[in-house]
Parts: sequence; C-alpha cells; structure tokens
Amino acid sequence: MTTKSAWLLPRSGAGGQTREDTRLAPLGTMTPAGTLTTRPGVVPGGGYAVTGSGMTATVPTGRGIVQGTTTQGPIPVVTTAAETITIPDGTGQPRIDLIVIKVYESIYDASGLTLARAERVAGTPGTTPVVPAVPPTSIVLAQILVPGDASAGKPIAWGTALTDRRQYTSSIGGINPDGATGGVHDRQYRDGGKAAGLERYDGTSWESRLYLGPAGRVVIGTDTALYRGGTGVVKTDGTVHAAGMASGYTEDTTSNVIVNTTYASTNPTMAVTATAPPSGRLQIFGTVRQDINAGHFVFSSFQVSGSVSGTLRAPSDMVSVLTGSDTLYSQAAGSLVAMVIGASPGETVTATWTHKVDGAGGAANIYARALGLTPQLG
Repeated sequence: MTTKSAWLLPRSGAGGQTREDTRLAPLGTMTPAGTLTTRPGVVPGGGYAVTGSGMTATVPTGRGIVQGTTTQGPIPVVTTAAETITIPDGTGQPRIDLIVIKVYESIYDASGLTLARAERVAGTPGTTPVVPAVPPTSIVLAQILVPGDASAGKPIAWGTALTDRRQYTSSIGGINPDGATGGVHDRQYRDGGKAAGLERYDGTSWESRLYLGPAGRVVIGTDTALYRGGTGVVKTDGTVHAAGMASGYTEDTTSNVIVNTTYASTNPTMAVTATAPPSGRLQIFGTVRQDINAGHFVFSSFQVSGSVSGTLRAPSDMVSVLTGSDTLYSQAAGSLVAMVIGASPGETVTATWTHKVDGAGGAANIYARALGLTPQLG
C-alpha cells in the first residue's frame, strides 16, 4: 500500500505509523478552519493530479491533510507511488464518481480498519446525475462523469469527463493557491489566480489589497520602484508609461485659406484621438503658423469631444493663438497648450484644430500645423 497516514491509532499493527510515515507525511500546523480544526486539502506542488486512461483512474504521488472529527483532529496523508483505481462500466445511465483519499481509524469510525487509501466513491446513475456526498475523513481529488455505455470497448473520454476537485491547504501564515479558501483569521491571505489575484481577510470579508507602511516600496526588478510621496501621492524615480492609454499626434504643412467668422475646421481637417485615462484628464498641445490681411485678426483654438461625454472643450478666443494687426498684414507662428478635465475613463477623445477670422473681409492663411493629445495619470 503506497497511500499512508501519520498519527493513526493504535500506533502498532496493520496501518500503524512507522518512522518513515512520520517523515513523509506533512507535519505542522496548517491553514486553520476553526479553533480546533484544519482546512483539509492537498499540499501545493502538483501532487494528487488524477489522470485516466481506458476505464482506469491513476492517483499519482502527493501529500495532504484530512480533517477528522473535532476530537479526532487533522490527519496527514501521503501517497508515495502512483495507484490505479478501476472504474466500473456504465449501467445504462450516466453517473458521477469521485476519487478521494479516505482515512479509516477504527477507534473513531468502528470500521475495523486503521489506514489511508485512494478510493472511488460511486455515484448514482440517472438522466441528470448528481455528485455523490463526500465521505467523512476524506479529501476529494477528482470527479468523473461516467457515460451510461462506458466500457473497455467504449472507454471514458477523460479529456472532458475528468474534473479536478483538489482544494489546497498550506502551513499557517502561508498563502493558499485557492480562491475558495474560507476566511478564518484576520490578516489571512489567499491567491485566486489571475482572475481574483491576491486577497487579504480583514476578519470580516476578503479584500483585494496589499498593505504597506508609510515608508513601504513596491520594487520591480533592480531599477524601478513605486512609493508614497506624501498624502495621496504615488511617486517613482523612473518613468511611468500607462499601457492602453493611447495618445495621438499629427502634423502637416498644407496651406488653407479661411474667411469663416465662426470656429470651424479647415480642409483638410486636423484631428487626433486618444483614450481617456481613469483620471479623466488629457493634455492638448499644438502649433500653428498663420497670417492675416491688414485690419483683421485670426484665431486658432481647440475643439474637444468625447465618444461618451460629448463636447468636453469648445473653441474659445480666450484660449487661442491670435495673429493680427490694425494696419498691416501680419504673419506669426504660435503654440497652444490646454487641459481637458472630466472625460469618461476609456472613452475615445477627439481634439480638432479650429480657426476663424474676426469679421467680414478677413482672409487668413493657415499652414504648418501640429496637434497632439496625451492622457494624464492624475
């Protein structure tokens, strides 16, 4: 028998504990489930990953903890060599079987046995089969959907029929690689994988937070760190690049004559787009070269809109590049920087150069423009 347990009673005789059993079985205080109980499960590391072929399930090596009654306590188990379990043929209707590590301890269960072993728990056949109950003092490794017509000639399709049912347990203070771990004590951790991530139990509920002291740092590699720079401020000594927050930039030297007296884009229209960041803030910047006939003025300003929010910034004489003269033809180049505030995170924001002259008779030439739109982290 390659599945064994430590600390079963009585110590001597069939199924009794040897010194080898004591060395192999996991020892120490594992993840608590209560004041006197331990979370049953498999010790992480890839053990007890059941496989199958034909009508045979294979239980590989592994270690785990089986929780008995409160009086009986937690029982460490180990399988030192792979064991096989024959799955009986189907009987006309599908059923669900379980593969478990089961502990027998006669002094508590009157089974007449003192041992641990890998077993099949038979399900009840039916048109809609249900998972059978897990026996006391056992841990589930896998469940198998056995078709009603399964046999050696038409074996189980293990790729779809086998479901991994292992739950994990670790030493106290360790992080269980199992998002279903129940919370028992304050400052307990679990890892739910990529979907749930690392979670911390605060004594009442699980939270996806990592707490560091005021001087704490998150260090990435050897040259990057994030740290607290004051109240509500996160700092880094390097450069922050916000992935997924696309910025936009364009430029051209096309010459455009305008005579319109209200703000409008020229032909061709110069516009750029960017993705609004969580802060809802973006910076617009642009340069323009423009000239205007004598006695008139030309204004160049930004029009900004969001795919969700609508107009975020209308062109304004107060925020514009202004060129003009009362008596002479004027030519000038200027730059303009402005902020957009209140964009909806994730929406597409479009910034457009718009231009106008001050009144009838004005004629301006717009050329050599550039325009950029950059998301801001805060």
